[in-house]
Amino acid sequence: MTTDALDRFVEAFNQRELPAIRETLAEDAIAQVTGAPFPHEVGRDAIAEVSLPYLFDSDMMASVVDVEGERGLVLRTEVGRGPVDVVIAVGADDRGITRIDYVVAPHEPVRFAAICEALGLQTTSDESPDEGSCGTHQH
Repeated sequence: MTTDALDRFVEAFNQRELPAIRETLAEDAIAQVTGAPFPHEVGRDAIAEVSLPYLFDSDMMASVVDVEGERGLVLRTEVGRGPVDVVIAVGADDRGITRIDYVVAPHEPVRFAAICEALGLQTTSDESPDEGSCGTHQH
């Protein structure tokens, strides 16, 4: 995977710079909420117009993590401390980011929980399992 594109995506996301994020995407990139009935977004323009502005409407911050053996992202309300709201599996090549899979608990609770567990995170006890946010392990 081209790590430069992912690192630039994270930096731009955390600064809410949509044009800079758009430039990290391959022209024919595909984005989807996995397990959801929503249509795929095909092309960097569609992604920049639909899902990214939706994510910008929150106070989530992005950080790079290992997602199922590949570099990916988690979006958290407090980087390093808050619950994980969205896991993003990413595919990329020399053209940039080619695939964005948004993994959220309401649509893929088992996969979301497995990724959180692999990251050393678990569902917080004060969250409903249906909401499925992950927080740091409580010891």
